[in-house]
Amino acid sequence: MTRKYYVEVEKFQNQQKEYAKANYYDEVLLPLIKRGDWTELEDVPVALVGEGKADIKFGEDRWCFSKHFKSMGLDKDFDFNLLDDAAEIPVYINGARMVGAEQTLRNQLKCFIVALLYFVPKTLAVNTIFNYLSQNKRLARFMLMNGIDSFDGFSPQIMKEFISIGFRTNESGIAAINSLNSAHAFLPFSMDMDIVITASSIGAKLKPPQQYMVVPPRIYMGLLEEFSNIVDELYKHRDEVELAMRDALDTSANGREFMIESIRNGRST
Repeated sequence: MTRKYYVEVEKFQNQQKEYAKANYYDEVLLPLIKRGDWTELEDVPVALVGEGKADIKFGEDRWCFSKHFKSMGLDKDFDFNLLDDAAEIPVYINGARMVGAEQTLRNQLKCFIVALLYFVPKTLAVNTIFNYLSQNKRLARFMLMNGIDSFDGFSPQIMKEFISIGFRTNESGIAAINSLNSAHAFLPFSMDMDIVITASSIGAKLKPPQQYMVVPPRIYMGLLEEFSNIVDELYKHRDEVELAMRDALDTSANGREFMIESIRNGRST
């Protein structure tokens, strides 16, 4: 990951500090996020646009960063929708069906992204932030399908049970869960994770990285030498090849002119 992707996030953070009145993020936004009152947060700005334009609000389920911050490399939007095509995932908690159960998880993910953008000590690359959201949305959907409507109290044991019933993850997905847990100081919920989870600790079998055949140096050097010899041999004939190509092009051009002239004069070709 190049430095460029970190600079993009830093530019965004610096711009937000310029737009903000006083210390808006630390003194206003962070306490509201940690309190986790969704009604209170509904109209709270999470990104200041400036120039008299409407700010991006917490209550929006799609934060249109690409519209306002594309010049800083933030060329995608944060989409927090957990349900595809407005479909509803039926969720049952203690036998009772919960309507709109996805709201808590959706808002918790919004708090997570706010924490990554402004508050965690380590600046992350913009692609990493988008990827963490995508991976944790996958987990949130699976949680809903299994009757869990909050990250609060989520544990390695729950993750292990998910793996045993078919949830698939990868190194990126595991990193996303660990990041969610490590941001707990800036979030309104607390996961029950006192360790950094690994694939082995949750029983996940990750696909091994794709292996490529390694060409032995002796064979590689032999092929390189043979190729060089072929190029050297062909290079001797470059003038002949160039002359032949010019003759071919001239013949083609002359033929085309002859056909045009014949058509103009009414002659058959």
